[in-house]
Amino acid sequence: MRDGNARLRQWSAMSPELRQLALTAVTEGSGQLVLREIEDRDLGVLFEHSSDRDAIRMAAFTSPEFDDRTSFERRWARLRSDSSTTNRVIEIDGRVVGHIASFDLEGRREVTYWIGREDWGRGIATRALQEFLQLEATRPLYAGAASDNAASIRVLTKYGFVMWPCEGVRSAAEDFLLRVGVDHPVAQWIEQRFSRPRLARGGQVLVK
Repeated sequence: MRDGNARLRQWSAMSPELRQLALTAVTEGSGQLVLREIEDRDLGVLFEHSSDRDAIRMAAFTSPEFDDRTSFERRWARLRSDSSTTNRVIEIDGRVVGHIASFDLEGRREVTYWIGREDWGRGIATRALQEFLQLEATRPLYAGAASDNAASIRVLTKYGFVMWPCEGVRSAAEDFLLRVGVDHPVAQWIEQRFSRPRLARGGQVLVK
């Protein structure tokens, strides 16, 4: 009951506008979406995404050296060699538009994603998360979102993530922690929806 009360307080603290945005469905875009392993050739685009100041303001957490290319490449070399993380670049019709990943943090499995600002509002994060939830089977699965990032909260809640107590978990009081469990109706729908054979190649997932 204590956890439920904490979630209710977090939800109640959101403005009516933010609550409405969080519950509004995202219109899915067009084009073939591919999730594949990250390669050296992708780092230039990913660096541009991660050093975008407007995008940084919307992120729940970022690197303090966001504009240092050397630090960026060292960090990605470490992440790509870490077998406990799952990293995928997101492509639309062969063009890199972002990345999505899962990792362990303080005993929790978390998912994170980053879409280039030029492709915001096209439903790409929604489609990528839907597909990534088939690769990352851990449940419960958590995600962090800044309280004023209505678009990210909207994407997460669409696929079953709910507000979760985050006292002492997030560094900023205004950040939310969201969780999806295997018993959630949306999580069950996703599992049933994608139980059919799917087009895949190596570490890639292709969606038409």
